[in-house]
Amino acid sequence: MTSSSRLDEFQSLPAAIITDGLLAVPLFAVQRLSLNERYTLPPIGTPSFRAAVGNATEAASLTALLIGPQRHAWMQALKLMADFAKRGGALGRFTGGRYAGLVLATRMAVRMNMHVTDLSFTASPQRLDTTEVTIGLHQVAPPGPVDLLVDAGALAASTFTEFL
Repeated sequence: MTSSSRLDEFQSLPAAIITDGLLAVPLFAVQRLSLNERYTLPPIGTPSFRAAVGNATEAASLTALLIGPQRHAWMQALKLMADFAKRGGALGRFTGGRYAGLVLATRMAVRMNMHVTDLSFTASPQRLDTTEVTIGLHQVAPPGPVDLLVDAGALAASTFTEFL
C-alpha cells in the first residue's frame, strides 16, 4: 500500500462512527445499514400513560469493511467497546449512569445507548487488506426526551450539510 493510498483513505468522512466516549471506530466502507423500530401497543383498557413509556424498541445492523493496516486495531477496539458497553461503558461513567452503552453516528441517524448483540469478522483471500465486520446493535434507552432531542439535532445537522 503506497502512502498516497493511505492518505486517500482518510480524506473522506466515514459513513458511520461507533464510539463509547473514549474510543471511536470509523467505518469508511459501509455496505449495508439497517435501522429498525418496533412499536408495541398497550392492552385494551389500560391507562394511557402506560403507552407513553417503553413502547418502542430500536435496533440497528450494519456491514462494513475495516480497511488498511489499522483494521486489526479497530477490530480490537470494537471487541473492547462491545464488552465494556455491557457494564455501562465510558458514557455511563461520565454521566453517572444516565446514559450508557455506545453511540452510533451515521448520516441517517444518531443513536445513543446502543449495546452490541452480534459482532462478527470475516476475512477473505480476495480482499487481503480488508476485514468485513457485521455488527448488530440494540438500543436500551432510559426514559426521557434526550433521544428525541438528539434525533432532532442530527436531522438539523444533516439537512444543513446537504445544502453546503
